Amino acid sequence: MINEVRNPARNPSNALDRLARVIRIVSVPPLMVAAILTLLWFARPELFTSVSQLLFSQCFLALVPLLAYPLSYAVPAIKRKGRDGQRSLAMYLSALGYVSVVLYGILAHCTEGLRVIHLTYLLSVVLLLVLNKVIRVRASGHACSVSGPILLLCLYVGTAGAVTGVILWSLIFWASLRGKHHTTSEYLIGSGVPIVAYLLAACVYMLV
Repeated sequence: MINEVRNPARNPSNALDRLARVIRIVSVPPLMVAAILTLLWFARPELFTSVSQLLFSQCFLALVPLLAYPLSYAVPAIKRKGRDGQRSLAMYLSALGYVSVVLYGILAHCTEGLRVIHLTYLLSVVLLLVLNKVIRVRASGHACSVSGPILLLCLYVGTAGAVTGVILWSLIFWASLRGKHHTTSEYLIGSGVPIVAYLLAACVYMLV
């Protein structure tokens, strides 16, 4: 019994910490958006008029932001800043990718539904920057980036998508709190950003 208590490999707390880390890793924003776009390709094919629209959307929304991870280790100035440097680089690369995807959606005459998704991502970054840098209200970028795809899952895949989305959101919320990455308020505010962004994006395309 004593050996079991002292053995960290059999400590339930350690097991939960490892599970939380795994959930955080597999829910990194680029993987989440890549997964939801692929799912929408099969579940709502009318959102895309060609496979190139899927691939370019994947590139700008997932691949460009994903470059923040290798670049944060390859560039010494960013590497010295550690996790904060990586987060800042991810924010700027995300902004670059999202501006590019909005321009692509317009120039390539993507469907209105897909262009709304593109604009939602761009407006999400803008709102995050306003909250964190201007108003100084801390909002979780990770929560925003995972809640966006989950919102799309709920909107476009019906009841099954909504139930799956709620379960995913709850698991990632728990993992973030377990790992002390964010407070409850930071996560909830970040989760609300893509909802506001989607409503704004939908209004923009209703008016133009």
